[in-house]
Amino acid sequence: MFNSFPRFFTGVENRNEHLAKLLLSGIYFAIAFILVSYTGHFWSTNNAWTLGYRPTFSYDCMESLAGSGGWTTARIGWVYLAPPLWGLLVAIVAISAFRLVDSKQTHLRTFLFWLSLNGFLLYFSYIMTGIFSGQDYGSILFTGFVGFYSWLDLEKGPIYLLLVMQLIVSMPFGLIYSKPVLKQNYSRMLATKPNGKSVIFLNVVAVPFFIGCLLVGLTTFPMALGYQLIRMFSFLPIFIVMVLGLSLFKSKHITIVKGGLRPINRTALAILLLLLIASRFWLQVPIKPIW
Repeated sequence: MFNSFPRFFTGVENRNEHLAKLLLSGIYFAIAFILVSYTGHFWSTNNAWTLGYRPTFSYDCMESLAGSGGWTTARIGWVYLAPPLWGLLVAIVAISAFRLVDSKQTHLRTFLFWLSLNGFLLYFSYIMTGIFSGQDYGSILFTGFVGFYSWLDLEKGPIYLLLVMQLIVSMPFGLIYSKPVLKQNYSRMLATKPNGKSVIFLNVVAVPFFIGCLLVGLTTFPMALGYQLIRMFSFLPIFIVMVLGLSLFKSKHITIVKGGLRPINRTALAILLLLLIASRFWLQVPIKPIW
């Protein structure tokens, strides 16, 4: 997908192109990260409206329903499991679309890759927040799976066990992304070198992820700060699984596009970056579901 580090330093033009591709992939990551979170709040709020509650939502969260009545376990699941299950659905649909899209559509495939990975991480992070919540009803992290399990009248021990088991069962899902990482590499030869796959992972995943996290911070801080930090932290175990999965695939069986992600001109890149950061102004506006 991107130039290797040795080529990165061979000339100003190559270096600038390399940086532009890293930044563009980071922008796609940030857009996907924000989009799945925002739409997750939308579905949670929309489901609450179908039950007769009238909260609003923004990127920060769905408006609190503390003090409202009429809750049952089914209603809790319908409202508060909506974001993680939405994330899982997005992950499956987007990675399936990635495989169907022509490999020459490098921009669309890069975005679909990040959209799928962020969808899965939205789901995965709700398991992590449940663990970090300490099962404290007053914690802002007490939502999603931990809230649902608590409404089943389970004790703390069994709830922690369920969350840890769910965490362990979910982690192998990260292997699904190992082959797409290699497919977004720009050079089959690089993949055959002793440290080639490490360089590929840095270019395709690690560096754009770091850039994307910075862009998410610039766009959304301080909205949903606690959730976002845990969600970003949740990438770590999945990244480890992805790296381990790279060894399962041989480069000769991977179809790549020479040159990887197609560059765009600097003006378009600057406009895309400004639009992303400017989106913070509407992300913080309280919204009611459209139906």
